[in-house]
Amino acid sequence: MPDAQFDLVDSYDTAPQSDWFHTCRESGKPYVTVRTGEQTADVMWDYVTLPPSYDSVLLANEGLLREQAIAIFQRYASAKSSIRAKATTVFFDNLPIPEAKLAANELYTLIESLVENPAQSTDMARTPGRRFAEVAARRPEGAPAPGSALSRPSDYTGAFHLLASG
Repeated sequence: MPDAQFDLVDSYDTAPQSDWFHTCRESGKPYVTVRTGEQTADVMWDYVTLPPSYDSVLLANEGLLREQAIAIFQRYASAKSSIRAKATTVFFDNLPIPEAKLAANELYTLIESLVENPAQSTDMARTPGRRFAEVAARRPEGAPAPGSALSRPSDYTGAFHLLASG
């Protein structure tokens, strides 16, 4: 797989599935895309490329997945950004393009760690601060630190929405 853990596509690209989709499906890896516009981008993860055996792991860890997706979102969101998250999909909408790429890499790492280490994920659900610290420790160089201006709730109050699962 390439160094990036996501597919970067132009918002005008109408191809329904990319080579990246097929690569992820064949390898059983998370399918994360960054769809760019002129100034912002949307990050999307969909479980469709993961093996069916991971469905129960995702459902069992939905709370942790949503919590960690929100933490990633908080680090990279602007006032115009929004989030939708459930056990099988996560969307970060209207992130600045450089931040969207960083968020996509973190989201990929989060999903991969949940499905490849389900026992550890269940343990992490009991101690979410520990999981947050592990994900934050893998933050790419130059990414805003937790507690920075981009991660404070006041910077995006009212700007995100969580979808109910199901």
